[in-house]
Amino acid sequence: MSRLKPKDVLTLDLDGNVLRGEGKPSIETRFHLGIYKVRKDARAVFHVHPPFATAYAVAGRKIPMVTEAAKIALIDVPLLPRSQPGSIELASSVADGFKDLRVKAVLLSEHGVVAVGETLEHAYQAAALVEDTAKIALLSSLIKI
Repeated sequence: MSRLKPKDVLTLDLDGNVLRGEGKPSIETRFHLGIYKVRKDARAVFHVHPPFATAYAVAGRKIPMVTEAAKIALIDVPLLPRSQPGSIELASSVADGFKDLRVKAVLLSEHGVVAVGETLEHAYQAAALVEDTAKIALLSSLIKI
């Protein structure tokens, strides 16, 4: 993410046509578009594979909201069932996961994280908070008293 440049960010219409940016849309374009169709407040979507959150996804476990920041800002990060990457089933599952307007991020089983925001910065912050929360949850579970 730190190497992203404005030209790397694609702007698509709701039919998947590239309006701005260079390159080819992700195989996950279906779920990006599905999110925009169910969430009028979402103006940016991040799909990332950060190590701690992805570890929870691979383990098939929800990320506990262990910090006050997570409880307030994220409230909950639903764990969605496994679906084949790029599939219609995955796109449908992700869109359904974002129908609740309080949801800012979902965890894809065995896959990664999808986060939304009103801006790229807000979507990035949501994704970063999911990863920080997963890291703190895992590390705190290792502390023996």
